[in-house]
Amino acid sequence: MLRSSTRRTTVKTRILGNHQQMLRIDREDTHDLDQKEAGKLCDKVMSIIDQEPIRVIILQDYNKGVLTEWVIKRILNGAKQKGIFTAVDPKKANFFAFEGVNLFKPNLKEVRESTPFPVTPDEASLQKASDFLREKLGNQFTMLTLSEKGLFLDDGTGGKCFPTTPRNISDVSGAGDTVISIAAMGLGAGLDLETVALLSNMAGGQVCESPGVVPVNRARLEKELANTNM
Repeated sequence: MLRSSTRRTTVKTRILGNHQQMLRIDREDTHDLDQKEAGKLCDKVMSIIDQEPIRVIILQDYNKGVLTEWVIKRILNGAKQKGIFTAVDPKKANFFAFEGVNLFKPNLKEVRESTPFPVTPDEASLQKASDFLREKLGNQFTMLTLSEKGLFLDDGTGGKCFPTTPRNISDVSGAGDTVISIAAMGLGAGLDLETVALLSNMAGGQVCESPGVVPVNRARLEKELANTNM
């Protein structure tokens, strides 16, 4: 982490009713890092990957100004030189800046906003979108999250839809972060696609059952996985 004198720390205020989030108010700065700050951030990242046994880097883009196109490219290039698995959860502004990333994980809304053709949550349409993204980015894996419908995961040899299990949803805060964290760790560790998809769906659904941002319960996740018919 680096301290900046040109921007404030983001503060999010969530308004809840009956244990469900109704509204969120953000107080923040979203302008791009200047080149001096961007350089300091990248130097810090490069220093860490030089000194620590890093196996996975996740770029979680919210278009808040930290992940500029220059920062994205420098971090991805540095990771590639070290053989580090990279994953990204993109947003619209830099959607096609993540060339060469291993795992590209947009949601359905983001894909629809970024492809020149309509995309529907059926396997054939999602495969067409995945092929389009791989042609543009050269990514290894594509994961398209579909909210309550689960996710689509493609390793370049043909993708598949993995439905989620019904749950009592309380708060979706942190669901996307949870899914990409589990998926990136699983793929980085060499797990098969079906196990990665199952774990990602389960973990993402689990955190939605509790209000606020909560961690994944490892014991519960292991139990749910053991009870599936793989």
